[in-house]
Amino acid sequence: MTGVGTNMNFVMTDSDYAQLAVSSFYENGSLAWLGDGATPDKYKIMVEAISKSNGKGILICKPRADEGLLRERFVAAEEAGVFALGMDIDAVNFKTMKDKNLQSISRNLNHLEKIRSWTKLPFILKGIMSVDDAKMVADSDFSALVVSNHGGRVLDGMPGTARVLPKIAEAVKGRIPIVVDGGIRSGMDVFKMLALGAESVLVGRPVAIALVGGEKAGVRYLLQKYTDELKQTMSIAGAPNLASIYRNMILHKYHG
Repeated sequence: MTGVGTNMNFVMTDSDYAQLAVSSFYENGSLAWLGDGATPDKYKIMVEAISKSNGKGILICKPRADEGLLRERFVAAEEAGVFALGMDIDAVNFKTMKDKNLQSISRNLNHLEKIRSWTKLPFILKGIMSVDDAKMVADSDFSALVVSNHGGRVLDGMPGTARVLPKIAEAVKGRIPIVVDGGIRSGMDVFKMLALGAESVLVGRPVAIALVGGEKAGVRYLLQKYTDELKQTMSIAGAPNLASIYRNMILHKYHG
């Protein structure tokens, strides 16, 4: 996440937030994903934070119309040794971009493939919400896809990620890593998303709140809490390891 000023009323600087996020996740066996933000130069703060943790973080870029700005970010990420790059293609209607008169555009697959070719780093597409889109991504040279509706903040009426995840997993699991976000608020929620077909999950707002409230200790507590809850759920469901979590371990209303 980024934009701690915009979203958290400037309780800390973006630089402090980014560095705490990256180092906290790395120390707890995970990776922080940072956005390049709407402000044109904010990506430099994010790249610097990841660089200070030996590249152990992921930079997600907005789908900017200005391809020169995208190339600029890609070059900086490579020079800093960032673990992976990505684009949240669902941010095409992102409010803060519009507020700053920065244009975002939708791109077809060929155009996205061209952008992917600009970097040798692993490249992730975030914002996949349909089986057809997931199949196209899996058939191309992308490193992972994220099932995401951007927290429901880019278009009213979009389905939740848990509703579309099972069909996407049926179509492409095993061909490309599947990540999911959206309302994950406990280790049991992590279990549900894994059972529905994800291979890993993203947690956003709770991390921001924990980090602002308790810095590294807050993040450590939150991740440990989710881990403990996930283990408890696995124990009750009879899953000895993550690979043993299956959809029939949860009951859910089928959405066609």
